[in-house]
Amino acid sequence: MFGLASGDKDSYRHGFAWFTIAILLLSSNAASYTFILLLLPVVLLLQHAGPKERVLLIVSYIALNSFLLPGWLRFFPKVWILAALFFGEGRQYLRSFSPKLVAGGLVAVIVISAFDAQRHQARYMLEPGRHFQRVALDRGTFISTFPAVSSAGLFYQAMVPSGYVLRWLHDGQMEEFAFEGQAFHPVAPSFEGAIYFELVKNGASTTMTFDPATRQVASAALPPQATAEGSVISPDGKWIAFESMQAGPKQIWLRDTESGNTQVASGGDCNSSSPAWEEDSRTLIFASDCGRGLGMPVLYRASLPLSNLIYNQRSLPGSR
Repeated sequence: MFGLASGDKDSYRHGFAWFTIAILLLSSNAASYTFILLLLPVVLLLQHAGPKERVLLIVSYIALNSFLLPGWLRFFPKVWILAALFFGEGRQYLRSFSPKLVAGGLVAVIVISAFDAQRHQARYMLEPGRHFQRVALDRGTFISTFPAVSSAGLFYQAMVPSGYVLRWLHDGQMEEFAFEGQAFHPVAPSFEGAIYFELVKNGASTTMTFDPATRQVASAALPPQATAEGSVISPDGKWIAFESMQAGPKQIWLRDTESGNTQVASGGDCNSSSPAWEEDSRTLIFASDCGRGLGMPVLYRASLPLSNLIYNQRSLPGSR
């Protein structure tokens, strides 16, 4: 930053390189390929670097892009390598700061980081992956969502390299059905009978049915009793599972139809959606992108009671 303000050309290059390192060090969501961006800063710094500094720059760049290499180097915390580069290449600028100011800043960063880490850890412990069984995800499957439960098994929408397909999990095996077009949003209006889904081809959308008994596919109108998206009542009528964003990210909540008490089924700083009940009224299947990329969910199976995750209705902002 100080180098960028200098009129000297070499200082400008050095300052730009240091600033880029600082930006990557502050990045909260750096992917493995992000560190390729350090190529230009490293080249600029190499122009006037001494022998030891050249070794540090080259080794650091290789280590930061260690997804290309085997061994322990892949798992070394890259933040420490970036920190070493930041302080090593910025020492001429950092000397201008008062030692007391630097010490105070470090203490403030440590305290704030500790509180923030504690908050994230608490939210992390509420994620579905900490409590519930994950429905099998095959290799090559990008997303699994929109579960539809019937007596024949579990149907859901899956995204694979070839597009969107219909998956059927039953009797311990997985079947996949690809169509001439993209298969979206399967629903099961009842536990007995056909599965309905949307087939999109050449910009046109058609409602289709799949009969598990005959494995026949045909076009049909969606019946009035088809499940409303985002809110489903359990077969025994005792619970309503619904999506809510009132507490932050989209989450699945349960409401007791008799008492009106509400409890959360999925927490964390991530999104959960598309609840579907199994026939026993004690098992809920839903999609969640927790621990994955935003909007790239997988399916989880949650069994009641959810006593370790219970919140009363007052936990929802806006509740009275």
